[in-house]
Amino acid sequence: MRSMKAKVAAIVLAWTVAAAAATPAAKLAATHKATELATAGDWISSNLIPGDPSFETGRGVWRNGSLDESTAFDGKRSLKVRRGVRSWKIFFLEPNVPYVFSCYLKSEKPGGVFLSLPKTNWAGTAGKRWVEMDTRWKRYELKIPAGDRRQSAWLAVEGASGNFWLDACQLEKGEEMTPYRAAEPVSVAEKIESPVAGKVFYPGEPVKITFSLFNHRNEKTVVTLSYKVRDYYHTVVQAGRVPVALGPKEGLNRTVLLDELAKKGFYVIKYGIAGAGGPIAEHTASFCIVAHPLPYSSEDGSLFGLSSVASGRVPAAARIGVKWTEVHFYWSRIEKEKGRLDEEALASSERRVERLLNLGINVMGRISRTPKWAGEYDDPLNRALIKEEALPFYEEFVYRIVTRNKDKIHFWLNWGGEDDLSVKRYAEKMGKPQEWVMERFAKIMRAGYRGAKRADPTCEYGAGGQPSGVDCSQGYPFTQRMLALGGEWNDMLGIDCYTWPRSFKEGAKVQSPEELGFTKVLEEAVRMAGERRCFIAEYGFAVAMDEPMDGRSSRMHADYMARSFLLAASVPRIKHLLWFACWPCVEGGASYDMWRWPNPLPVVPAYSALAQVLTGARNPRELPLGGVVKGHCFEKKTGSLAALWVPANKEVGIELGQTAKVRVLDIMGNDVQPDGGKLNLSGSPLYLLSEMPASALAQVVTEAVIDLQPVVVALQIADL
Repeated sequence: MRSMKAKVAAIVLAWTVAAAAATPAAKLAATHKATELATAGDWISSNLIPGDPSFETGRGVWRNGSLDESTAFDGKRSLKVRRGVRSWKIFFLEPNVPYVFSCYLKSEKPGGVFLSLPKTNWAGTAGKRWVEMDTRWKRYELKIPAGDRRQSAWLAVEGASGNFWLDACQLEKGEEMTPYRAAEPVSVAEKIESPVAGKVFYPGEPVKITFSLFNHRNEKTVVTLSYKVRDYYHTVVQAGRVPVALGPKEGLNRTVLLDELAKKGFYVIKYGIAGAGGPIAEHTASFCIVAHPLPYSSEDGSLFGLSSVASGRVPAAARIGVKWTEVHFYWSRIEKEKGRLDEEALASSERRVERLLNLGINVMGRISRTPKWAGEYDDPLNRALIKEEALPFYEEFVYRIVTRNKDKIHFWLNWGGEDDLSVKRYAEKMGKPQEWVMERFAKIMRAGYRGAKRADPTCEYGAGGQPSGVDCSQGYPFTQRMLALGGEWNDMLGIDCYTWPRSFKEGAKVQSPEELGFTKVLEEAVRMAGERRCFIAEYGFAVAMDEPMDGRSSRMHADYMARSFLLAASVPRIKHLLWFACWPCVEGGASYDMWRWPNPLPVVPAYSALAQVLTGARNPRELPLGGVVKGHCFEKKTGSLAALWVPANKEVGIELGQTAKVRVLDIMGNDVQPDGGKLNLSGSPLYLLSEMPASALAQVVTEAVIDLQPVVVALQIADL
């Protein structure tokens, strides 16, 4: 094996100055008559937008838009945007502190745009202002008044009718904006050349990282670019430190080609710039390596789905083995005017269906949202209850959508979702009894069912009355009532059986699937469903946005995902688990997203590795291993599979008697070599694969010796 020193020496640099590569930063500064930046304190800025707010090294914190060198206010580039742009980064606003968001804008033609800070809890904005843009660069500001509590929000510049350019963005504390200044004296950003957006690689595909640097100072500057690549096991696989000289307002790129990586799974990149006095700016990125996904088999089916997939992420989802997802047909968008379909809005959903199918992902169609003309009241999010006189139009809409897509979609989901919570909200909003609202829900189910069956008598339509985790954990009182009211118009039962609390953050309590009684919840759903198809329509966990991507919270997120799928597989009539989410859904500063786009979290390669071993597993049996270790065994066409973990997230040893006949994989899909037949178990499942029959593998596991740590009990006897 090559040493780390040899690896660093083998780095491929796209932009190289031989003298610079071998010269310390101080000597390089003298050579270039430049200033060696000492510490971040050499650069004072009130700007809270990290990285590069003037787009010299990339898009920075913004989700979309294209870099444009034809015009800029600061530096050489700006961000060209069509209609609107929003940040992927969430900003936390302290209580009792005012803020100002400012930016330079230039429009293709005179027109307006909204500056805003949309709250991540979807409850409006922290501030919003309409500004009129000019065809020349001009600075605009949005003052955000002090709030009485901590708020989390995105930055947004949205609502334009055409193209505009954005540059030199700044968010700062205070009541007045100050002159623009980047948050860092020298910005650095990485770009990993990935086969698909989302940084998902197959084994053997080259991983090339380009670091872009830009000097915001008006003088020559020397800094040291440093980077370190670690795998899931905290092993450094490659690292480097390179001094770089930059002219005033000058940028450059350096490219690193990583050596071929031996292990699958999650990799994190720590990179940044340092001065003579230490780090100036540090950043984190990630990528993952996964096995090629298995093809879909109608005989075996697949448990592996996502509740929805953002449009730019479909190829990445296909790479990790996703086989099912929903596509929404928004009634509110497609039939804005009664009786008239918007063909472009409909075609948008249909193109999405085609793209998913072409990449091997099966589609469930969901009818969503209510047009304003069809609702009981005006709702800004188009989630109003459908009024009774609009039900014939809903039936006709479902008929037309299913007719156009019946050759592509067999399963259709009714309007709604987490309906028990929706019923309570509608009842409070409208001043009606909950029973009245449930009866309306049943009528909606009937109208949709009739429309779908007229279009395609063979389709399966339903999931009406889809309950939240609240109803699931209480024994399904709402679901049972809805099935009594409208069960005859339901071919399927979908449930959202979330745990609570479910947001990972250091020190926070998260209810595990075992603590919820996940298996019993699913068994009860199957019993209620009867002959209907039963599946998990939405389920997942969130991770606080300020938690490290390779930290304990992110790892437990992956563990709980794997354990949830294994428990779902132990209930054979559960057909799918649609994991949530593959888009940036944020609640209270925690995101359900599997990515911090475009950076994958550990849950992404863990999902892929589990799909490799669990697909095709059948005839589950729970292994009697006592109360500490959880184990399930399955039959497979090629032998058998067992999965073992410790629900209490403790470390426990287990000694197998026949390790020669068992291949052990960890949560990333890498081989684990037993130490003298002994394995270390934890909250992270291990997968045992064997060519033995399931009964033989089960015997090997149940006869294993479990090594529990001794418990020390101290007794104090009071004087009698």
